Amino acid sequence: MHAVRITYWVAFASFMLAACEETEQPSPGVLPNSLIMTEMREGAAGFTGTRWIIEPGGTWHRQTMVNESTTSEVAVGQFERHGLSCVVRVLKSRDFAGIPPEIDLAPPIDRHVHILEMGEHSAWLALAPLQELSDTRARFVEEHHIARFIDIIRAVRAALANDPCPLDKTERQ
Repeated sequence: MHAVRITYWVAFASFMLAACEETEQPSPGVLPNSLIMTEMREGAAGFTGTRWIIEPGGTWHRQTMVNESTTSEVAVGQFERHGLSCVVRVLKSRDFAGIPPEIDLAPPIDRHVHILEMGEHSAWLALAPLQELSDTRARFVEEHHIARFIDIIRAVRAALANDPCPLDKTERQ
């Protein structure tokens, strides 16, 4: 009799634990953590640029940056559902956590730096002053970490502009 009760309670506890673990997972279309995308250019005054902070539910904040310090919040907005879903899919399919933290393709002067941060992982890509993301992306196969990094940036930019997901275009080809 006691064995039956113990078995019942163990099964019930296992069920409840599994239910709790499932609720801790973010729902599809929601980021697991805030995503921070920073684009800066190096010049005579140091680094200047823009930082976007995208909250898990899709609210974003755009800030101006000078020498890696936030100077002001310029705008606040909300991703459309398809934009947030696109960013979530691209982060997963392009394995953001597997991208190396440093990708330096530029000489050490007047670099154009892109930084992505989410949770415990961050990665940055430094390009030469006139080097564009699209030209750089074209040089690498889809599985390469530089191509994956640029695909994530393109997805965030598309979501910010309420444009179609660039991932959808590349997967149709």
